[in-house]
Amino acid sequence: MLNSSSILLLRNGSICTVHQDQPWAEAIVIQDGLIKYVGPKKGADLFINPGTQIIDLEGKMVLPGFVDAHSHASQAMDLIGNISLYSGENLVDYLQSIAEYIEKNPNRKYYRGSGWSDTYFTSRGPDKKSLDDLLPDRPIALISYDGHSMWVNSTTLEQAGVNWETKDPDGGRIERDPVTGEPSGTLRETAFKLIEDVIPEYSLEERKNALIAYQKMAAEAGITLTHDPMLDTESVTAYNELAREGKLKMRFRG
Repeated sequence: MLNSSSILLLRNGSICTVHQDQPWAEAIVIQDGLIKYVGPKKGADLFINPGTQIIDLEGKMVLPGFVDAHSHASQAMDLIGNISLYSGENLVDYLQSIAEYIEKNPNRKYYRGSGWSDTYFTSRGPDKKSLDDLLPDRPIALISYDGHSMWVNSTTLEQAGVNWETKDPDGGRIERDPVTGEPSGTLRETAFKLIEDVIPEYSLEERKNALIAYQKMAAEAGITLTHDPMLDTESVTAYNELAREGKLKMRFRG
Protein backbone atom coordinates (compact mmCIF):
# COMPACT_ATOMS: atom_id res chain seq x y z
CA MET A 1 0.00 0.00 0.00
CA LEU A 2 1.32 3.45 -0.98
CA ASN A 3 0.30 6.55 0.92
CA SER A 4 -0.64 9.76 -0.84
CA SER A 5 -3.05 12.58 -0.29
CA SER A 6 -4.26 12.42 -3.88
CA ILE A 7 -4.53 9.16 -5.82
CA LEU A 8 -6.97 8.46 -8.65
CA LEU A 9 -7.25 4.91 -9.98
CA LEU A 10 -9.08 4.06 -13.22
CA ARG A 11 -9.55 0.34 -13.80
CA ASN A 12 -11.55 -2.32 -15.64
CA GLY A 13 -11.39 -0.51 -18.96
CA SER A 14 -9.51 -0.32 -22.25
CA ILE A 15 -6.76 2.23 -21.78
CA CYS A 16 -5.03 3.32 -24.98
CA THR A 17 -1.40 4.17 -24.22
CA VAL A 18 -0.19 5.09 -27.74
CA HIS A 19 2.96 3.09 -26.94
CA GLN A 20 4.04 0.42 -29.39
CA ASP A 21 5.39 -1.92 -26.71
CA GLN A 22 2.23 -1.73 -24.59
CA PRO A 23 -0.64 -0.29 -26.66
CA TRP A 24 -3.38 -1.24 -24.17
CA ALA A 25 -3.67 -1.47 -20.40
CA GLU A 26 -6.31 -2.39 -17.81
CA ALA A 27 -5.66 0.34 -15.28
CA ILE A 28 -4.03 3.71 -14.78
CA VAL A 29 -2.99 5.49 -11.58
CA ILE A 30 -2.71 9.27 -11.27
CA GLN A 31 -0.93 10.51 -8.16
CA ASP A 32 -0.75 14.22 -7.31
CA GLY A 33 -1.62 15.11 -10.88
CA LEU A 34 0.99 12.84 -12.49
CA ILE A 35 0.56 9.43 -14.16
CA LYS A 36 2.37 6.97 -11.89
CA TYR A 37 1.30 3.62 -13.28
CA VAL A 38 -0.18 2.13 -16.45
CA GLY A 39 -0.64 -1.61 -16.71
CA PRO A 40 -2.52 -4.63 -15.36
CA LYS A 41 -5.14 -4.13 -12.66
CA LYS A 42 -3.11 -6.18 -10.17
CA GLY A 43 -0.27 -3.67 -10.17
CA ALA A 44 -2.64 -0.72 -9.85
CA ASP A 45 -4.21 -2.21 -6.73
CA LEU A 46 -0.93 -1.62 -4.86
CA PHE A 47 -1.75 2.10 -4.91
CA ILE A 48 -5.04 1.69 -3.06
CA ASN A 49 -5.32 3.29 0.37
CA PRO A 50 -8.28 4.68 2.34
CA GLY A 51 -8.11 7.98 0.45
CA THR A 52 -7.81 6.56 -3.07
CA GLN A 53 -10.54 7.55 -5.50
CA ILE A 54 -11.42 4.51 -7.61
CA ILE A 55 -13.39 4.74 -10.85
CA ASP A 56 -14.69 1.53 -12.40
CA LEU A 57 -14.60 2.13 -16.15
CA GLU A 58 -16.98 -0.77 -16.79
CA GLY A 59 -15.23 -1.57 -20.05
CA LYS A 60 -15.11 2.02 -21.34
CA MET A 61 -12.11 3.36 -23.25
CA VAL A 62 -9.62 5.92 -21.94
CA LEU A 63 -7.64 7.95 -24.47
CA PRO A 64 -4.71 10.34 -24.01
CA GLY A 65 -5.57 14.04 -24.12
CA PHE A 66 -6.10 15.46 -27.60
CA VAL A 67 -3.93 18.17 -29.16
CA ASP A 68 -5.66 20.99 -31.04
CA ALA A 69 -3.07 21.95 -33.64
CA HIS A 70 -4.72 25.26 -34.61
CA SER A 71 -7.06 27.13 -32.31
CA HIS A 72 -7.27 30.86 -31.62
CA ALA A 73 -7.78 30.40 -27.90
CA SER A 74 -6.51 33.90 -27.15
CA GLN A 75 -9.33 35.32 -29.29
CA ALA A 76 -12.05 33.53 -27.31
CA MET A 77 -13.35 36.90 -26.10
CA ASP A 78 -15.49 37.03 -29.24
CA LEU A 79 -17.25 33.85 -28.09
CA ILE A 80 -17.94 34.73 -24.48
CA GLY A 81 -20.89 36.96 -23.63
CA ASN A 82 -21.22 38.47 -27.11
CA ILE A 83 -23.40 37.93 -30.17
CA SER A 84 -22.90 34.41 -31.54
CA LEU A 85 -23.73 33.78 -35.20
CA TYR A 86 -22.05 30.39 -35.56
CA SER A 87 -25.30 28.43 -35.86
CA GLY A 88 -26.76 30.70 -38.56
CA GLU A 89 -27.10 29.53 -42.15
CA ASN A 90 -28.21 32.73 -43.90
CA LEU A 91 -28.74 36.46 -43.42
CA VAL A 92 -32.18 35.96 -41.87
CA ASP A 93 -30.71 33.69 -39.19
CA TYR A 94 -27.95 36.19 -38.44
CA LEU A 95 -30.31 39.14 -38.12
CA GLN A 96 -32.62 37.18 -35.84
CA SER A 97 -29.74 36.27 -33.50
CA ILE A 98 -28.52 39.87 -33.47
CA ALA A 99 -32.00 41.24 -32.76
CA GLU A 100 -32.55 38.77 -29.91
CA TYR A 101 -29.22 39.68 -28.32
CA ILE A 102 -29.90 43.42 -28.53
CA GLU A 103 -33.35 42.89 -27.01
CA LYS A 104 -31.80 41.03 -24.07
CA ASN A 105 -28.96 43.55 -23.69
CA PRO A 106 -30.56 46.90 -24.58
CA ASN A 107 -28.25 49.24 -22.67
CA ARG A 108 -24.85 48.49 -24.17
CA LYS A 109 -22.88 51.38 -25.64
CA TYR A 110 -21.65 49.12 -28.44
CA TYR A 111 -22.01 45.50 -29.52
CA ARG A 112 -19.53 42.81 -30.47
CA GLY A 113 -19.98 39.37 -31.94
CA SER A 114 -18.64 36.74 -34.31
CA GLY A 115 -19.46 33.68 -36.38
CA TRP A 116 -20.95 34.81 -39.70
CA SER A 117 -19.79 33.18 -42.93
CA ASP A 118 -18.80 34.95 -46.15
CA THR A 119 -20.28 32.09 -48.16
CA TYR A 120 -23.79 33.50 -47.67
CA PHE A 121 -22.96 36.86 -49.25
CA THR A 122 -21.55 38.38 -52.42
CA SER A 123 -17.83 38.98 -52.81
CA ARG A 124 -18.27 42.34 -51.03
CA GLY A 125 -19.53 40.61 -47.88
CA PRO A 126 -22.57 41.62 -45.79
CA ASP A 127 -24.00 45.13 -46.08
CA LYS A 128 -24.21 47.77 -43.36
CA LYS A 129 -27.85 48.51 -44.19
CA SER A 130 -29.01 45.22 -42.67
CA LEU A 131 -27.43 46.20 -39.36
CA ASP A 132 -28.66 49.79 -39.61
CA ASP A 133 -32.26 48.55 -39.53
CA LEU A 134 -31.58 46.77 -36.22
CA LEU A 135 -29.20 49.25 -34.62
CA PRO A 136 -29.24 52.73 -36.18
CA ASP A 137 -27.78 54.68 -33.24
CA ARG A 138 -24.93 52.63 -31.72
CA PRO A 139 -21.83 50.87 -33.08
CA ILE A 140 -21.73 47.15 -33.78
CA ALA A 141 -18.82 45.02 -35.06
CA LEU A 142 -19.16 41.34 -35.95
CA ILE A 143 -16.13 39.19 -36.80
CA SER A 144 -16.50 36.46 -39.43
CA TYR A 145 -16.04 32.86 -38.29
CA ASP A 146 -12.58 32.69 -39.91
CA GLY A 147 -11.44 35.92 -38.25
CA HIS A 148 -10.50 37.71 -41.48
CA SER A 149 -13.52 39.98 -41.98
CA MET A 150 -15.65 42.37 -39.92
CA TRP A 151 -19.27 43.40 -40.49
CA VAL A 152 -20.19 46.87 -39.19
CA ASN A 153 -23.09 49.31 -39.36
CA SER A 154 -23.14 52.91 -40.58
CA THR A 155 -22.79 54.34 -37.07
CA THR A 156 -19.53 52.46 -36.55
CA LEU A 157 -18.10 53.77 -39.81
CA GLU A 158 -19.30 57.33 -39.19
CA GLN A 159 -17.91 57.51 -35.65
CA ALA A 160 -14.59 56.10 -36.90
CA GLY A 161 -14.46 58.65 -39.72
CA VAL A 162 -14.36 55.95 -42.40
CA ASN A 163 -15.90 57.16 -45.66
CA TRP A 164 -15.40 57.14 -49.42
CA GLU A 165 -12.19 59.13 -49.03
CA THR A 166 -10.59 56.66 -46.60
CA LYS A 167 -7.84 54.67 -48.25
CA ASP A 168 -7.42 50.94 -47.78
CA PRO A 169 -4.73 50.27 -45.16
CA ASP A 170 -1.70 48.14 -45.96
CA GLY A 171 -2.75 44.51 -45.73
CA GLY A 172 -6.45 45.32 -45.55
CA ARG A 173 -9.46 46.37 -47.59
CA ILE A 174 -12.62 48.40 -47.14
CA GLU A 175 -15.41 46.85 -49.19
CA ARG A 176 -17.28 49.58 -51.09
CA ASP A 177 -20.45 50.31 -52.98
CA PRO A 178 -19.46 49.93 -56.65
CA VAL A 179 -21.40 53.08 -57.64
CA THR A 180 -20.74 55.57 -54.83
CA GLY A 181 -17.45 54.25 -53.46
CA GLU A 182 -18.85 54.50 -49.93
CA PRO A 183 -17.87 51.74 -47.47
CA SER A 184 -20.53 49.04 -47.79
CA GLY A 185 -20.15 47.53 -44.32
CA THR A 186 -17.42 44.88 -44.52
CA LEU A 187 -13.81 45.42 -43.46
CA ARG A 188 -11.05 42.96 -44.31
CA GLU A 189 -7.92 42.10 -42.33
CA THR A 190 -6.00 45.18 -41.08
CA ALA A 191 -8.95 47.45 -41.89
CA PHE A 192 -10.33 46.32 -38.50
CA LYS A 193 -7.99 48.81 -36.87
CA LEU A 194 -9.86 51.71 -38.46
CA ILE A 195 -12.69 51.34 -35.94
CA GLU A 196 -10.61 50.69 -32.80
CA ASP A 197 -11.44 54.10 -31.32
CA VAL A 198 -15.16 53.34 -31.61
CA ILE A 199 -15.14 49.78 -30.30
CA PRO A 200 -12.07 49.43 -28.07
CA GLU A 201 -9.85 46.41 -27.59
CA TYR A 202 -10.75 43.89 -24.91
CA SER A 203 -9.39 44.50 -21.42
CA LEU A 204 -6.87 42.19 -19.77
CA GLU A 205 -9.54 40.81 -17.43
CA GLU A 206 -11.86 40.09 -20.36
CA ARG A 207 -9.04 38.20 -22.08
CA LYS A 208 -8.27 36.18 -18.96
CA ASN A 209 -11.91 35.30 -18.34
CA ALA A 210 -12.27 34.20 -21.95
CA LEU A 211 -9.23 31.91 -21.68
CA ILE A 212 -10.67 30.35 -18.52
CA ALA A 213 -13.93 29.72 -20.37
CA TYR A 214 -12.00 28.30 -23.34
CA GLN A 215 -10.23 25.85 -21.04
CA LYS A 216 -13.58 24.55 -19.81
CA MET A 217 -14.82 23.99 -23.36
CA ALA A 218 -11.55 22.31 -24.34
CA ALA A 219 -11.65 19.99 -21.34
CA GLU A 220 -15.18 18.91 -22.23
CA ALA A 221 -13.83 17.86 -25.65
CA GLY A 222 -10.81 16.04 -24.19
CA ILE A 223 -8.30 18.65 -25.39
CA THR A 224 -5.29 19.10 -23.11
CA LEU A 225 -2.92 21.06 -25.38
CA THR A 226 -3.72 23.86 -27.81
CA HIS A 227 -1.47 25.55 -30.36
CA ASP A 228 -2.50 29.21 -30.55
CA PRO A 229 -1.16 30.63 -33.84
CA MET A 230 -2.11 34.28 -33.36
CA LEU A 231 -0.52 35.73 -30.24
CA ASP A 232 -0.12 39.44 -29.59
CA THR A 233 1.40 41.19 -26.59
CA GLU A 234 -1.94 41.44 -24.78
CA SER A 235 -2.65 37.73 -25.25
CA VAL A 236 0.78 36.72 -23.95
CA THR A 237 0.22 38.94 -20.90
CA ALA A 238 -3.11 37.21 -20.22
CA TYR A 239 -1.53 33.76 -20.50
CA ASN A 240 1.35 34.73 -18.21
CA GLU A 241 -0.91 36.21 -15.54
CA LEU A 242 -3.13 33.12 -15.50
CA ALA A 243 -0.03 30.93 -15.21
CA ARG A 244 1.24 32.95 -12.23
CA GLU A 245 -2.20 32.72 -10.62
CA GLY A 246 -2.27 28.94 -11.10
CA LYS A 247 -5.33 29.14 -13.34
CA LEU A 248 -3.94 27.50 -16.48
CA LYS A 249 -5.26 23.94 -16.34
CA MET A 250 -4.05 22.84 -19.78
CA ARG A 251 -1.01 23.44 -21.96
CA PHE A 252 -0.75 26.17 -24.59
CA ARG A 253 1.86 26.68 -27.29
CA GLY A 254 2.27 29.73 -29.49
